[in-house]
Amino acid sequence: MNLRVPDAMFPHTSELEIPQLDITKQAKFCDLPIRGWGSTSRRVRFRGTWHFYVEDAKFSALWKHPEAPLKTKAIACVEPNYSTDYQMPYPVVLYRVFQKRWLARYWQENGLEIFVDLNVADNDHWHKLNLVGVPQGWRSYATSASSSRLHILEKHAAIATEHAQGEKLRFLVYGGGKKVADMCEKNDWVHVRDARNEAREKSNG
Repeated sequence: MNLRVPDAMFPHTSELEIPQLDITKQAKFCDLPIRGWGSTSRRVRFRGTWHFYVEDAKFSALWKHPEAPLKTKAIACVEPNYSTDYQMPYPVVLYRVFQKRWLARYWQENGLEIFVDLNVADNDHWHKLNLVGVPQGWRSYATSASSSRLHILEKHAAIATEHAQGEKLRFLVYGGGKKVADMCEKNDWVHVRDARNEAREKSNG
């Protein structure tokens, strides 16, 4: 697959010029397998969903080579989860939101379906900024979770529910142990296990 990677501006509705996602190309299902980027060879045909709840270094090359997930023949992607921190300067967080939204829109233009990533630092300013470019009524979201921070998972679900404007959520939750799994089952969310995370939580009691 030879793809031209454009130096492109996509449609936007904000003076921040963060690309607007195409609501017709959001993820329709949590297509299996669901795997972290870098966890398996990208040379093997992969008819599933990539997530980026991994170390930033594993997907840093995507900004120069955004065509990489397309070459795997995946069906869907979660937006890249660039790390944020509560104390980061606003321009840094703005750039990271721009990056993931640009990549997501580029992937949409080339056939991939998208889950919006909600996993930013727990700062109301960052949560608001993180939804710039996500159309009202968007249904498909993802986040990373921990059993020790269930309140954060609840907050992400509330943010998604409000933005979906009454539409039923497609909510993909990665990681966490039994408490997260139980919450997902209770709320009809899709839980993706992370064996390493579960082992850490068991060792911590």
